[in-house]
Amino acid sequence: MVWKARVGVAEFVEARLSSFRASAFAVGLALFALLGAYLIIAQPPELYTLQGYVFHSDGTTQVPAGTTVTINATQSGSFVQTQTSGPPGQTGFYSASFNASANEQVIVTAFNATMFVRDTAIMPASPSVVEFNLTLNTTRPAETNTTITSPADNSRFDKLTVFNVSFTVEAIGGADSTACNSTISFTNESVVNVTSNSNKSILLGDIALGTTKSGKFEVRANNEGNTQIKVTTRCSSDGESFENSYYDTINVAVAQQPPQLHVVQGYVFHSDGTTQVPAGTTVTINATQSGSFVQTQTSGPPGQTGFYSATINAYDGELVVVYSANGTYEGNASVNLLEAPSVTLVNLSLDTKIVPVD
Repeated sequence: MVWKARVGVAEFVEARLSSFRASAFAVGLALFALLGAYLIIAQPPELYTLQGYVFHSDGTTQVPAGTTVTINATQSGSFVQTQTSGPPGQTGFYSASFNASANEQVIVTAFNATMFVRDTAIMPASPSVVEFNLTLNTTRPAETNTTITSPADNSRFDKLTVFNVSFTVEAIGGADSTACNSTISFTNESVVNVTSNSNKSILLGDIALGTTKSGKFEVRANNEGNTQIKVTTRCSSDGESFENSYYDTINVAVAQQPPQLHVVQGYVFHSDGTTQVPAGTTVTINATQSGSFVQTQTSGPPGQTGFYSATINAYDGELVVVYSANGTYEGNASVNLLEAPSVTLVNLSLDTKIVPVD
């Protein structure tokens, strides 16, 4: 009985070992297959050349030299853009080299001002020159071309300067552009931003194919630094953007101009706002940014005794505070200086009673 039991245990163990060996063999085969597939997929891309002719929609007339062709190998990540070029009679010829994998599908696109074609070419198992012709057979969707016309790229402005960003938008592609809207943006709004008189968006409406509309944004240079200004146009009719020309950008710099001489003048009145103070009343002018400070007195002929005039070294657009007082009343007024050499006029009334300090 004991011997039979031992035999039974041995058979059981042998059976389990056989099952394990079979399973291990199957797993090994699966891993080997996966490894082989991985090695095939993971083969590095190799250099292929795609060339051929691009024709107009009739399929026989070659497009002119300079027609754009793009090749996108989506699996290997290669993307190239080229143009047709060739001697007379061969103007539609194109050729480009790029990295791709064996049997990879690449997307080939060609377009002119109004038509396009998109097709798929399959790369052979080994690198070679692949012949692939294209025929422009589809009308391009509506698209826009936005151009900033002013200021020029890399312009410099003095701090506090107000200027216009002017632009044009042309309807391109194969159809009219409808319900168009242009928007301005800045990479650093603390340097330049729109003024309170301007919105960040302008409604242009419909733009007929081949025509242009224009617009402008009023902006202000607020602080020293650099920023990129971008104008983007979007329309309800937008389709695929072949030329990515729906926006334009420029870079501008803002620098602090040196202080300049500014003339500040006006009249000082008593609290009634009409009677001028006597000549010899003290007036001070404080430039809040540059730190300049001047003191003068009212002086003038009979009937103009409240008149004052002084010159202060300050920035264009700088905020200045004009203050005056007599023994009982005081008053002040604030104003942003006009661009030199203009005269900035500031009147003020002594309408606040001075409270003695104990």
